Amino acid sequence: MPRFSPIVRAEQLPKVNDAIERAVMDFKGIDSRSGTYDPDKFEMAKDIAAFANHLGGVIVIGAVEQGGYLRRVPGITPENAKALRAAYSKAAKERCSPRVAIDFDDFASPVDSLRRVVVVNVSPSLNLVGVRSLGQGESWAFPVRSGTDTDYLEPGELAMYMTPHLRRVAVMLARIPVDGQMLVASPAGPPWVATFVSCDEEENLLRIKNAAGGPINIPLDRVISVYENAVGTWVVSRAEP
Repeated sequence: MPRFSPIVRAEQLPKVNDAIERAVMDFKGIDSRSGTYDPDKFEMAKDIAAFANHLGGVIVIGAVEQGGYLRRVPGITPENAKALRAAYSKAAKERCSPRVAIDFDDFASPVDSLRRVVVVNVSPSLNLVGVRSLGQGESWAFPVRSGTDTDYLEPGELAMYMTPHLRRVAVMLARIPVDGQMLVASPAGPPWVATFVSCDEEENLLRIKNAAGGPINIPLDRVISVYENAVGTWVVSRAEP
């Protein structure tokens, strides 16, 4: 499962020919003629909401992807960077509901110090985020990041994303490293050691392994809380049975 890590320092920028687009990272290139990136408000709001409705994510603007890999980071002009920060803020405010927590960072392009790379850090939302569309009347779409693409939720899928407790559990579980150790606590007895495997919101499952390596599946709606204790151990409290 991919992990969302905000990019807040230049050394965290994805590396050319190494980084790939993921469920928590999207590269946005530039127009070859103008050298700028100029999406419409719906496109910006859609990308923000898609990350917010999944596990959070980073939009990297001024980065060119080819064949799934980051190939160039030409950056954009400082004027374009300033305009985009304002435009993304406005799109999140006017087109996304409920409001999404986003933050920006702006770095020099690694190949041209006069050009900028803008990153939009999008935090996961505990509430389902819709995007307002102004076509033939007002309508709402509910995007969610799936792999390297954006899908739109069908009406029958909306309820699954509208329970804040389950969203909180899924977001917290996404912070546990794969194959990381955790403690499972329940009313039936003392906590026991397990290994994290994966969390699947769509299937409503937390997959773990016990100390002997045996697979165990726990329904997400039976998880009461997830937290990291004072010594850095992840603790998952579950209800019985």
